[in-house]
Amino acid sequence: MMKGKVANSICAFIICAVCFMFPAGAYAFVFDKIIAVVNDDVVTASSINRLIKPLYEQYRNIYSGEELNKKLLAAQRDALDVMIDNKLLYQEALKYKVEVDKEEIDRKTNEVKARFSSEQEFIDALESDGITVEQYRQDIREQIMIMKVVGYFVTSRVVVTPVDVKNYYEEHKDQFFVKEMVKFDLITVKDSGEMPALEKTNEIVGFLEKGDTLSEVKNRFKDDKFVNIKEDMGFYGRGQLLKDIEENAFSLQVGEFSGPFVIEDEFYVVMLTDRITEGTTPLSEVFQSIENKLTYDKVRDKKAEFIKELRDKAYISYK
Repeated sequence: MMKGKVANSICAFIICAVCFMFPAGAYAFVFDKIIAVVNDDVVTASSINRLIKPLYEQYRNIYSGEELNKKLLAAQRDALDVMIDNKLLYQEALKYKVEVDKEEIDRKTNEVKARFSSEQEFIDALESDGITVEQYRQDIREQIMIMKVVGYFVTSRVVVTPVDVKNYYEEHKDQFFVKEMVKFDLITVKDSGEMPALEKTNEIVGFLEKGDTLSEVKNRFKDDKFVNIKEDMGFYGRGQLLKDIEENAFSLQVGEFSGPFVIEDEFYVVMLTDRITEGTTPLSEVFQSIENKLTYDKVRDKKAEFIKELRDKAYISYK
């Protein structure tokens, strides 16, 4: 059941969701041969196979025939490019003698190991994907080194100021305009042989008027199959709900509940739990998300520039 989880973890940790694929019906590289030379290092078929296997299996369930072939071939090219980039970054880490503590490797390894019921299951899963524990730990070590190099040459040199955030907010205010929306709980009651729906709904409303919480009401009617209490229906704007529900929900203040109303022989009660007022969200509420976006964009662009510089100076040969 756990087979492939380690390989998936390596893909996520090493490649950050980059596609690695096989052609339809067969692995991308059947023999363990050199696919590319990167300075004094190589990208081998086996290293690509080990990484792309989980994603290949996923693609087989989504695509077929010629479409699958095209997807796989395109993903192969992307995968090889990323592996070359990783080789260049790792070489840069070696050049600057980046160090990784054993504790760092242990921590990352244990994070994955914790997903298994035992250490032996973890080892078995590694072996099923053609990976030894030492290979796995070496992969982690290399990627921590890469992350540190990127951190030093890229991330640490990216600065997003409050002025940057404010300027982005002012230039993209339309992105932060929100329409009025409401969030509510919903009670529905159907007729039963013992009590008409309206009478039972009025009884429920009476409990609410006396101060019962929705949880208390729900507990009172937990065995009544004719009463359905739906909590946290989520946010809805105008035009997204049945007319009667919308009219009642938008007429309430937060904390209020409607009287009974009927839709197709079923009685309803709406309880408003939250409301978003129409207008532009204040900068203070979106400052962090804008800062995160600008930081991500700058890191992405600066990393691409850094890798291009490495590629321009490198010897890269495709076999």
